[in-house]
Amino acid sequence: MSEQNLEAILAGLSPRRRPGEYVFVVADTCKPVSDEAIVASIVEAEGRSLVLHRHDADQAGLPYEFVAGWITLEVRSALHAVGLTSAVTAPLGEAGISCNVLAGYHHDHLLVAYDRVDEAIEAIEVLERLSARHRRRSLAGLVVRRATISDAPAMRELARSAYAHYVTRIGREPAPMTADYPAVIANAEVWVAERAGDLAGFLVLYVRDDHLLLDNVAVSPGTRAPPTNLGVAPWLSSAWPMSPSGPGPAPGGCPPRTCPKRKSGARCAAGGYRS
Repeated sequence: MSEQNLEAILAGLSPRRRPGEYVFVVADTCKPVSDEAIVASIVEAEGRSLVLHRHDADQAGLPYEFVAGWITLEVRSALHAVGLTSAVTAPLGEAGISCNVLAGYHHDHLLVAYDRVDEAIEAIEVLERLSARHRRRSLAGLVVRRATISDAPAMRELARSAYAHYVTRIGREPAPMTADYPAVIANAEVWVAERAGDLAGFLVLYVRDDHLLLDNVAVSPGTRAPPTNLGVAPWLSSAWPMSPSGPGPAPGGCPPRTCPKRKSGARCAAGGYRS
């Protein structure tokens, strides 16, 4: 059965490359093409457009301008599903990859610039992974969104409860317990996770010219879900394109996974706190 729900469709796109090079040509009665050679056909007011294998077009002497690779989305999407084309072509457009869409009864097909097929598949797979994570969170009743100034009191309360057990270890309140959260929201990339209207966790990011600082990940003690279950990876993905460089700690800092102070509630040279 074909899927109608856009969220489910995007979570199961399954892009697959069809071998070969493909071209668009205009049917020419003087240069007939056998039915077996026609991959797709569209009747337009100006004439009949055909999609052929490049070698068949060359053999028939038909001119073409665009050489494409063929990507099939293996997901069974309903013809009346809304939003699939725009959702899939958006990341391709952002990457500067030209794309022509053909809809079949069972699947949608993308004809993209031949030399960029692998890039296109990678972009679609990223969309698929992020959509799958979002769907899992949705099914679990978890909503992830950008923080607003109205979230500041709840964030402060959550931070104080989440970091309270560090006070006896380090002899003072960690910085997240006393932070000015209205200022944090105004100056950082802050995301919150909610379940049933209650704050389940939040994440604070600072985007720098040469690195991305994961400053604070706080989870409600009542939730006790690891940060990955709260969707940290998608949060990072949303902010990371703003940074021109690849992942890495702040200059002079230590990687978070190997930081000796990571479990103490203290701030290391690389920055960042974790509840």
